Amino acid sequence: MYISQAAGGLTEGRLHALAASAATFNRLAGVTGVLLTDGARFFQYFEGPHDGVDAVYGRVRSSSSHRGLTEISSAVVKSRQLPHWEMHAIAVEGEAIDRLVAACWEEESVDAKAEKESGMKVISDLLDLPRSSTRG
Repeated sequence: MYISQAAGGLTEGRLHALAASAATFNRLAGVTGVLLTDGARFFQYFEGPHDGVDAVYGRVRSSSSHRGLTEISSAVVKSRQLPHWEMHAIAVEGEAIDRLVAACWEEESVDAKAEKESGMKVISDLLDLPRSSTRG
């Protein structure tokens, strides 16, 4: 997952076009995930097979839709958290992006979890997912 600054004006139409293009590419790569934006920043979580994730992340890094990309975490997950989300783009409040950046993304970090909110719980809450489909 990463955070970045949106380049130029981010209209609803541009956001939907980005998500549609990503969904097509991700489907071919076997990758699922979600793109959240507060209009100025992007937060993206994606998961899948190693080669698919590498291909998607390479595409993300070369995209002109954003700048200042900062990787938050890159870890192997035991099972997919968003298995049916080829790529959805969702507008959220800036506070939600802040919560995601500050969250604990290391599954094994018990000490960090005691002090920080689980990143997948934040995503689950934002997307209104059933609790059984996400860890944390």
